[in-house]
Amino acid sequence: MQHEDEFTTAGGGLVWNDVAGKVDVTFDYTYAKSQGAIETVAVPASAAGAFPDLETELNSLRVTASYDVNERLRVGVAWTWEDYDSSDWQIAGVEPATLPGLLSMSPDPYKYSVNVIGLSFQLPLRRGRRGAGRSSRMTDGRPAAVISRRTPRPG
Repeated sequence: MQHEDEFTTAGGGLVWNDVAGKVDVTFDYTYAKSQGAIETVAVPASAAGAFPDLETELNSLRVTASYDVNERLRVGVAWTWEDYDSSDWQIAGVEPATLPGLLSMSPDPYKYSVNVIGLSFQLPLRRGRRGAGRSSRMTDGRPAAVISRRTPRPG
């Protein structure tokens, strides 16, 4: 057998910080597509040929917004839409009783479209300010690892 796989991926995002002084907004988009071809070469020439192609396609969009309620509390909301489609001849149409001696769970090629909404709250457990401020957060509102060292100024 001979395999040939092709993958195409693209993505992009926008970050808009300090909208109205307290809100951070992000937009992220991802696209991925794959195609796999399998050709048989080890069988007699009369039966040789390619299997049907394996294909997948993914579109994903994520929008987040986070708001500083006060110096210690930050509230975030996120919406994610994802659409996925696959074509896999190896499992398409294989039902529990399709092949004798094979126990199948009726898998079908994956295909879905989903919307997810999330809500988050950030409240540091230590007293005082929230670390180094906005620069210590990643774009989706989660804390990022920040390592800093203060060096004394001369004079």
